Amino acid sequence: MMAFGHPANTAAATLAIAVWLLAGSGCQSHKAKAALNLFVYSQSDIRRCLRRIGCATFEYDRVERNGDGTQLRIWGSSCASKSVLVLRLDGRAVTTPTVGDLSYLNDAGDVVAWYDFGHRAMIFRDRTAFRPWEFGFFGVDRGGRYFFVQLEPRVTSVGPVDRPKNLFRISDFEAREIFASGNRVYLFEMGGPAVRCAVVEESQMGFSLAAEITIPRPGGSAPTPYYVEDMDTRSGRVLLRDVFDKPFPSYWYLFDFNTRRIEKIGRAKHRAFFLLGDVLRAVETYPQENPPKVRPP
Repeated sequence: MMAFGHPANTAAATLAIAVWLLAGSGCQSHKAKAALNLFVYSQSDIRRCLRRIGCATFEYDRVERNGDGTQLRIWGSSCASKSVLVLRLDGRAVTTPTVGDLSYLNDAGDVVAWYDFGHRAMIFRDRTAFRPWEFGFFGVDRGGRYFFVQLEPRVTSVGPVDRPKNLFRISDFEAREIFASGNRVYLFEMGGPAVRCAVVEESQMGFSLAAEITIPRPGGSAPTPYYVEDMDTRSGRVLLRDVFDKPFPSYWYLFDFNTRRIEKIGRAKHRAFFLLGDVLRAVETYPQENPPKVRPP
């Protein structure tokens, strides 16, 4: 555990990743409800895609999607690379410069915040800096619009990345994940018997707590993790991973914000993303005229 703070969105990023459309595994009704579909990627699929675009030697440790589900971003395992490989649904693969040791991008590909390990601080474009408390977490939503940071125990502060000093405090809450849609921000804790969600709304008057929702663990409390892996804010679907120690399998569940129903959808073997389309397939079948240049390991 890092003593100076933890990037909340990267804990499972070394799990890699791969293509399996869950709609073919009993999720067809979910697919029809929203523009985003649920894909699962394995490490071998990512590696195959990297080979086909001339990046076979690229070593990575984070794979994340962007806010609108049209990109997968692959982050190099070395901070010295100072770039991220972006795979786009239009088939193009490009590299984008980053800042600091851990960068966060918006949907346009601009760096909106970064973490500096030397200063142990989360820094924004206006040079506002926050230092999470010793065991505090921090993160930015996948569209790069809102962030959270834990400056003290059992308190989560949330704000807009373009006005980071406008903080809203939520007491007795320790966020691990953040998603945003319009003026709504969804913050999730990591669960034991349940996962708690705080829904925060921004208006001209500032921020307010719009709702608090509890997502029970289907099998009851356990000493292993139970956490949110992704969320499709367009439809209100939340993907959760219920982790068990081997030899017992871990499972994925879909929770529907609208109906409050939770449904088991299969074994959690790799890592899943809500995407607008099959990004890996689009990149693999697109003729790359100018293959991306990535730093070798």
